[in-house]
Amino acid sequence: MFKIYIRTSLYFLVIISILTGISSCKTTKKIVRPELKPETFSTLYHKMEDHKVTFKKLSSKLAVNYIKQGKSDLAFKVNLRMQKDSILWASIVPGMGIEAARIEITPDSLKMINRLKKYYFKGKFSLLDSLLHTNINYSVLQSILLGNGLNQNLTFNSEKVILDGNYYKLVLVSKNVDNNKTIIYQKIWLNPDNFRIHKMDVLQQTPGQKPHRIEVFYDSHQIIDGMAFPQKVKLVIYSNPKTEIFITFKNINLNQSFGFPFYIPSKYKMKRL
Repeated sequence: MFKIYIRTSLYFLVIISILTGISSCKTTKKIVRPELKPETFSTLYHKMEDHKVTFKKLSSKLAVNYIKQGKSDLAFKVNLRMQKDSILWASIVPGMGIEAARIEITPDSLKMINRLKKYYFKGKFSLLDSLLHTNINYSVLQSILLGNGLNQNLTFNSEKVILDGNYYKLVLVSKNVDNNKTIIYQKIWLNPDNFRIHKMDVLQQTPGQKPHRIEVFYDSHQIIDGMAFPQKVKLVIYSNPKTEIFITFKNINLNQSFGFPFYIPSKYKMKRL
């Protein structure tokens, strides 16, 4: 029995040695993406538009980490529902698992119920700008969440393409149709594998007003119904103080039947902001 055990042990040692020798002879292959071919701005822009995500309704669970430099660091979960170009509904749930707040955003309005402090407020969409220290509209907010390009109500003044490492960098200068004095500078890093946005840097300047700058990083995507939806997003708002928002999208469902309930209890007080 002891001799059999020795022979068996030696047999395995020989196999392990052979396998180790084979593996050590192999060279590690480095995956190198082919060098980018020059493309025109028009070609790349249309490919980006062709690959943007679209739907009628969307629901998802989000993990959010909100960091305001030197002031606060909040982590919470969000049940998100959207009807494209119409309404964004969110139920905010902290670690306890109980809904703390409910938000409804439309192109014209912003409403919120604070269940912890039993109050609510209603206002115009511009109220969101005051809270986040930005200057965006509903279409821009929706595009940022979905990783689509910002082309709503814009007229392009100039554009160019730069080959930046593994990405096409689209540089755009445009004006807002609603406010011809507002100039918007966009830099978009486009992934050549799926023509989805990898990074976006937006600077908005209006005479007599403080510039507004936002950076968005789309670290990864997930395929839902053949479309590449953002999975991990980092949003940087350059205000005073700087704000960073990290979002992870989970369990995205498209075009299912659901509503946007927003009932305000009669005992809740209205708060003016």
